[in-house]
Amino acid sequence: MRAPYVDRSPRFQLTIKVRAASFDSEKVIKLLEKGNYEALRKIGNDLKEQAKRSIGQAAPARTKAGNKAAGAKAVVTYKQGLYRDMTIVSGGKPRPPGSPVKSWSPRRWMYNDIADYYDAASKSAVVGVYRSPWLNQLHEFGGSLNLTMFRVGVGEARRAYASKKGKKSRDRAGASGYVMGAVIWNHKAIQSRHWERTDTTKNARYPARPFMQNNAAMQKKLAKVHEKFKDALKG
Repeated sequence: MRAPYVDRSPRFQLTIKVRAASFDSEKVIKLLEKGNYEALRKIGNDLKEQAKRSIGQAAPARTKAGNKAAGAKAVVTYKQGLYRDMTIVSGGKPRPPGSPVKSWSPRRWMYNDIADYYDAASKSAVVGVYRSPWLNQLHEFGGSLNLTMFRVGVGEARRAYASKKGKKSRDRAGASGYVMGAVIWNHKAIQSRHWERTDTTKNARYPARPFMQNNAAMQKKLAKVHEKFKDALKG
C-alpha cells in the first residue's frame, strides 16, 4: 500500500483491480460498472478509515519515565557548554516497534495524509499517503536518517559548564538543574536564525511502525472487505 505520489512503488500502494466485463448487453455492462465503482469506493473508504484508526488522533502520553527512556532532556556537553537535548521532548513516548506510528503533530500529519480515490483508467480503488513520502516510508518499513545537531543558548551553555566544573553556586531553573543551552537533532536545516548548525552528526535508526501495507489490522480488514464484496465485484 503506497501513496499516489510521483514515485509510485507498487509495494506501498494497495490497488484493487476489477477486470473489464465482456457482455453483449450494453445495459448489463453499465450496471456492472456502476456496481463495481460503488463497491470499490466503499472498499477504499473502509481501508482508509482502518489505517487512520491504527494511527489514532490522540497525542502520545508524555511522562517523565517516557522522556527518560527516550533520552529526552539528556545533558549534552559540546565545546565547553552544557545543553539539554530537546529533540523529542514534545513527542511523547513512541509506540513499540511493529506497532502503528503515532502521528499527531503538526496537525496529525500522517493521520490526515491518508486518502482514497477511484482510478477510472484502471478501474481500481487506490488507498495511500501523498505527502512526505520519505517520512511515511521510514515509519512503514523502518530505516535510518543522518541527523545534524543544532544548538541555541551558547552563552548559557558555557556558563553552566563553567559553573559545574568550578563547583560554583548553581543557577537553577526549577527541576532542570543548571540553566543551559538547548540542542535539537534534525535531518535538515532549521529555518530559524536562532539555531546554529554544528559540525556534529549521527545516524539514527528507526524501527518499522507500519500503519498501511504491513499493518496486521489492515491485512485483516482487507481480507474482510474481499469477502464482503466478493459478489459485488464482477470481472
